[in-house]
Amino acid sequence: MVRFVLLLLAAFLFAAAPMGALAQTSPGTTTPPATTPPAVTTPPAATTPPAATTQPPATEAAPAPVSNAQPKAAVLAMPEGPPADLKKLAPLVGTWNSTVHVYESPMGPASESAGKSTYGWAFGGMHLEGKHQMKMMGKPFDGRSTWGYDTQKKQYQMIWTDTMMPAAFVYYGTYPTDNTLSLFTTYMVQDKPVTEKVTMLFPDANSYVLSIENDMSGTMQKVLEEKGVRAAANASAKKSTTAKKSTAKSTTKKTG
Repeated sequence: MVRFVLLLLAAFLFAAAPMGALAQTSPGTTTPPATTPPAVTTPPAATTPPAATTQPPATEAAPAPVSNAQPKAAVLAMPEGPPADLKKLAPLVGTWNSTVHVYESPMGPASESAGKSTYGWAFGGMHLEGKHQMKMMGKPFDGRSTWGYDTQKKQYQMIWTDTMMPAAFVYYGTYPTDNTLSLFTTYMVQDKPVTEKVTMLFPDANSYVLSIENDMSGTMQKVLEEKGVRAAANASAKKSTTAKKSTAKSTTKKTG
């Protein structure tokens, strides 16, 4: 709009200039045309009024202090120590000698061999680790077990790996009775799901019976049984027997 007004003003000044020149010359005299057009006076640009003085911004509130406390969920996910339920596996700690009987099944023929297992706490007592040696189908067989307790599921957990299979098997379970631990897992064999159950029975502090059942043949059947005896208990029994024999020999000599 401002540009349109300026153009109209310039046109008006250009038209008025020749009429004024003619009025000042004598009659009969023709004024030669100007060599340069008259300068157009451009009105000064409108100035922008100074901005109104505004009130200073209000003082901002100080930021809230940052808390270094961990969220409650994070604290629950990181217990300070092993849960009390995990300590129920303590009877396994130590070295065990065992007899392993494998039943005839789709996995192979029946067999029997000696075995040895050693259990100990790991990762500050957060897990129990087992090392297992035996023979399977006449060949040396090594296995590893890692035990823990899932505080969310309220279940015991055991991860099994061995020299026979590249896969790891994860078992979950509970204590149905004070001296019996039952664990379950499911795996695939030739695209067919197989459910397996591991039961550990503790008749006393120095022995256990481990049995494995699965439904590979269509129904749950026992495929393995391991009877273990604590090695320390055997050593104590041998020392006691040796001491009795020595006492008997000494008594015989004195009597003779």
